Amino acid sequence: MPFRLDGRVALITGAGSEHGIGRAIATVFARRARASALVDVDAAGAEHNAKQLQASAEAFGLAATLPTPSPSKPLSSASRPLLAL
Repeated sequence: MPFRLDGRVALITGAGSEHGIGRAIATVFARRARASALVDVDAAGAEHNAKQLQASAEAFGLAATLPTPSPSKPLSSASRPLLAL
């Protein structure tokens, strides 16, 4: 079964490095998802990588530290208005 994200929003953590695995994953997901939220403690890095993806997909960078075991609810809440979901 092929990997599909049609119509979905991808939330990728650790996507602030210029040459990291998070950016590589974000690049693949940007081709398959409706939109991508790139999250990292390095806000400038996440925003830079998101801008690189915006030529082919809806993407944005978001700064966040994920200190708790369940950060997805606050993070998805923060992402929702930016993606007009």
